[in-house]
Amino acid sequence: MFSFNSAPPNQAPPQPYDISPLDPLNNWPAAKLEEIFREDADDALYTLHDQIDWWGVVANLVKFVGGFVALPPLTLLLVGTMLVVAFATPFVVVFGMVTLLVVVTGVVLSLLFVGAFVCVPVILGTYVFGVLPVMALEWLCANL
Repeated sequence: MFSFNSAPPNQAPPQPYDISPLDPLNNWPAAKLEEIFREDADDALYTLHDQIDWWGVVANLVKFVGGFVALPPLTLLLVGTMLVVAFATPFVVVFGMVTLLVVVTGVVLSLLFVGAFVCVPVILGTYVFGVLPVMALEWLCANL
């Protein structure tokens, strides 16, 4: 856990730690006054401007603005997808129901069609070879 009185893990051994904003390089222990106001390579005072990573600031601004620029297209894509799904779903359901109806009807009709060629001869055969002989036998017995 971070404590204001402990050094960062990659720095000096534990002793009172000053995280003063006056320490331009965040060195440990805190910079002395002459280090804070030292001059940089061009003999200018070492200022806050020298401590800021301006390319990082620009990069973060670009990412921040880019997020707002990218948000509307992503939102439109999401909403558009939802609308397409909402609009297409009834048609898909109806198409599925019609397809199911056609398939079931086709199966039933094909079974009836096949049945006409399979069942009718069986029924006729039963009638011709089963019922008619019995009826003929009854008639013969009754009339002889």
